[in-house]
Amino acid sequence: MNFHLMFLCFCILAPFLLTTGCIQSKSYIKPYDYQANREAVLVYEKAIVYEKEGNLELAIAEFRHYLDYYGSLYHANEAQLKIAENYKTLSQWDEAISNYKIYIKKYKESEKIPEAMFQLGGCMETANQWQKAVSVYKSLIKNHFSTVWSQKAQDRIVEILKKFPKAQWARKEKIAVRTLVRTMSRK
Repeated sequence: MNFHLMFLCFCILAPFLLTTGCIQSKSYIKPYDYQANREAVLVYEKAIVYEKEGNLELAIAEFRHYLDYYGSLYHANEAQLKIAENYKTLSQWDEAISNYKIYIKKYKESEKIPEAMFQLGGCMETANQWQKAVSVYKSLIKNHFSTVWSQKAQDRIVEILKKFPKAQWARKEKIAVRTLVRTMSRK
């Protein structure tokens, strides 16, 4: 078969493969594209239904599908947070930690950042990443001091440091947190 014949076959088959889903392309959805937006909403709602039914693996897959194909639309931040929460519920700590970090980095302006940071710290605690958890909690206190999550983070730090009464790092953290809280209280 020569090159021209192969190219002609590809040109004929490509539209068919695209429409049947054999080849998928990632496309940007325009806000005024009603059909594409409707499809995006249906994917998101399907993920929510799976989540409510307790089928968290399928929910995660649908939220990922939503982010892959409709990540520029309105529910992207919620989908990313739902992925992290579902991994946490499944006790898949590394995946939960990774997805909370993505959420915090990508959606800095979200009002749910303090809660996501607190949940990230909790996942790190459960994964026995004590120093990393304290670091996340300190960042939460520093950047979101006036929230309820800041007080919860302070409480978690106290509990963590109690577990390591003789550790040098814990002593240093205790002083650092005390100083941080005093400094933030004065602002």
